Amino acid sequence: MLAEERHKFIVDLVREQGTVTKKELAKLLNVSVETIRRDLEVLTSNQLVRKVHGGVVSNKFYTGKYPEMDYGRRKQSEKLEKSEIALMAVSFVEDGTSVALNSGTTNEAVARELAFCGKRLTVLTNSLTIVDILREDPKIQVILCGGRFDREENAFFGALATQFLDNFSVDLLFLAVSGVDLFKGCTDYKDEEASLEKKMVAISSKVIVLSSSNKINSASLLHICGLDQVSFIISDSKLDKEVVKRYAEMGHDIVVANPRGRSLLEDLDD
Repeated sequence: MLAEERHKFIVDLVREQGTVTKKELAKLLNVSVETIRRDLEVLTSNQLVRKVHGGVVSNKFYTGKYPEMDYGRRKQSEKLEKSEIALMAVSFVEDGTSVALNSGTTNEAVARELAFCGKRLTVLTNSLTIVDILREDPKIQVILCGGRFDREENAFFGALATQFLDNFSVDLLFLAVSGVDLFKGCTDYKDEEASLEKKMVAISSKVIVLSSSNKINSASLLHICGLDQVSFIISDSKLDKEVVKRYAEMGHDIVVANPRGRSLLEDLDD
């Protein structure tokens, strides 16, 4: 991994998680602590992170309590990219399909597209926001998995929610994640979210990963699934073609939406 890629990974991780130690970064990035120290010097000098004892915190969102990026900020970020991803994702949904959607702002954008697609669907989700988006469409049957309610995420998590999923087998999962990496696969930050997402993968016949371009080639703390368990990835039009080619060379397809409504894979074939 190039230094620029490590810097981006560190900044994204710190902003999402709130704080991280040098030793954790060295392990995640498979480099020495001395390399991480040099990386942090660069990021600190550019005021992208703030040093604390043993590690760093995000300079942008620092409050003294090490918060992660909250739901409200995530909802406002990358709206266009999420819209592109959602529009492309819905093009792969056939009439009569059962679809699982994990909670999060990307899948909320998918739900808004599903609400206008006019197809008969069954949607399984842990998100109350997604339920609210789909509730008025009589063609869409919605199943909500209950459990411990997270007010910040407006969604259900925990052992009860995960066990509830054992009752189902769905055709298609749109899995929105915090990180996608060629070797580390799909990852997320919170343990309860990761556990539920793993179960959704297990009960789904087909898994399509949804990831904005800034999350490609990055890894979060908790492993969800390998890319061998994923049919393909959908990303936004900002993703570099060289990244698409690199993943394709390793046997993993990325379908990239662009403003013309075609996938980048079609462009590569031209």
